[in-house]
Amino acid sequence: MPRTIVLFITTSVSACTVLFCVGMLAVTSNELSIAQMMRDAATTAQIHPLYGLLSNLGILLWSVPASICLFVAIAARPEITDRTFGFLLSSALISGWLMIDDWFLFHEDLARRYFGLEEKWILLLFMIVFLLYILKFRKVILNTTYSILVTAIGLFSTSILVDSVGGFLNLSWKHVLFIEDALKWLGICFWCAYYVHVAYQILVGTDKVSGKHFPRAVPSNQTPEGWVIQKLLLKSDITKP
Repeated sequence: MPRTIVLFITTSVSACTVLFCVGMLAVTSNELSIAQMMRDAATTAQIHPLYGLLSNLGILLWSVPASICLFVAIAARPEITDRTFGFLLSSALISGWLMIDDWFLFHEDLARRYFGLEEKWILLLFMIVFLLYILKFRKVILNTTYSILVTAIGLFSTSILVDSVGGFLNLSWKHVLFIEDALKWLGICFWCAYYVHVAYQILVGTDKVSGKHFPRAVPSNQTPEGWVIQKLLLKSDITKP
């Protein structure tokens, strides 16, 4: 099995293990019961199901680039270079981590509550990892419509800045919260759009927006849609007579 696949599986299992341990700590410290962990949050808290609607939509958007980058990395592995494969796999891991962090408020609450780690250290660690990711795959990124990614990063940075200096802007906390969350949600939208576009660009071998090219992963006699369907049905009982 390739080392990159082993790394992905190891990282995924490790993340799930950390979340499981945090859940067990919450249960053993009587902060939560097993029933509360199993049931839907809105049902347990007896609140309207649409509470946190925008936040939940953001979680769904985080899952899109994580899933698509992982699928294209594995499905197109024989046709793409090692660097492109590593880029897709790393992108899936980063998007997946951001989804988990946003979903369970890890850097805002859980990290401090159970591990004694301040929010600023978690954010610093992520920025270092993301910077290394940019440096490692800069040639791949520069061959894409990276302006979309830059826009997403700019929106995230502005959201963090508003959260940090909101008290000095002479605005009510409601206005600060709205601006912060709106910028963050727009950033997630641009982040999702970038990686969906890049995944498609890698499949078809060209970026019609920027005019740049990747080695085409999909055979020239097939459409991307047909190739994806073939990959999904490959070795499936559906395809057997």
